Amino acid sequence: MPRFDQVAHLYADGLSEVLDLRDVGGSTASPEGRKAGAIPYLIGGTQSQNLGVSSVAIDWLQGTCPNEKMSEVFSLISNLVGACVHPVFSERGAMLFDCSAVWANHGIAVYFDSEKNLDKNLHKGRFVVQFQGEFFHQRTVLEVMSLFNDLREVWFKASRIDICFDDFKKIRKPYQVAKDAFKGSYAGFRSYQHLFTKKKNGDLTSDTVYFGKRGKLGSGKFLRVYDKYLESKGKIDSIRWEVEWTKEKAFMVFGDLWGSADSEQEFVTKLGGIIAGSIAFMQMNSKNLDRNKNLYWWDKILKILGKKVVYPAPTRSTSLRKIVDHVEKSFPVTLATLEQVFGSDSFEKYLKIILESGRERIDNNPAMSARLAFFKEVYNEQ
Repeated sequence: MPRFDQVAHLYADGLSEVLDLRDVGGSTASPEGRKAGAIPYLIGGTQSQNLGVSSVAIDWLQGTCPNEKMSEVFSLISNLVGACVHPVFSERGAMLFDCSAVWANHGIAVYFDSEKNLDKNLHKGRFVVQFQGEFFHQRTVLEVMSLFNDLREVWFKASRIDICFDDFKKIRKPYQVAKDAFKGSYAGFRSYQHLFTKKKNGDLTSDTVYFGKRGKLGSGKFLRVYDKYLESKGKIDSIRWEVEWTKEKAFMVFGDLWGSADSEQEFVTKLGGIIAGSIAFMQMNSKNLDRNKNLYWWDKILKILGKKVVYPAPTRSTSLRKIVDHVEKSFPVTLATLEQVFGSDSFEKYLKIILESGRERIDNNPAMSARLAFFKEVYNEQ
């Protein structure tokens, strides 16, 4: 199992020839790293901000699949959100696609071409699958790992992946990070920008530092450091570090996470290492970066990323409550109709068959089993 420092080192140095900058990458750890000791971490049950520790998570995943895999992708999504949860189809898309299917309450969208657009070959026979932040907020780390495996089966090629770190200790606020950036005390990016707004009395209402550029002018890596307390209007009291990987770098990061994460602990350690290796803050005394010492506060963050991060538990209000609400809203009329058609005795037999089928699917799917255990815990606490 790779140690955190080895993962961070790979992202800081190991792939410089492949990816131009010395800070990025997507490689599996060395065999020696797999033999190293494990880094302890916490997972599940309680929100990380209530525990007083920091968390790492995936906040966005987007990529493409070949058109011939579309039915398999829709089946995959159906297994994730439930067979009776249907998307909203539209003849309006995005990214030059003219059709879309959106599961709005679950943070999932698929963008694809109509028959008319297919003839133009705008997207080389591929469609886009998008998992947004809301989707990941409802998932355990085991479910996310299972998703990565399922996506590989449908020839998914990642084009964007966002990984975030919530520092609840607020070791360094964005305006303080900006001061160090102004001095040139950072490596891994060629430029930065500090944006903030204030009230008349001088109180900050937003505070964000950007490193790198997005889009065609960017290198495929973009870092945003912002005050989550201000952005969320007090709901989340943290400083968020959010790295957005795009282009070929997103493909490599996705492959790295999929290929080298054999356990939940290793997956979380890998996420922490990827964030840690995306940038460095140091005293620029030498052109040889290896000879420069890290700034004291950056060492503190590296220590947290290596030993004290958790993968946040699914948001309860958007998981169990949504399932109950959906059942109460969508099923009563359908079930009452079937009872009237089948008759009471046949209807009860039908329900038993459906429930047994559902139990078998849960028992045969580790991610579903983990989700069931989490829901039981939530219900027993109420």
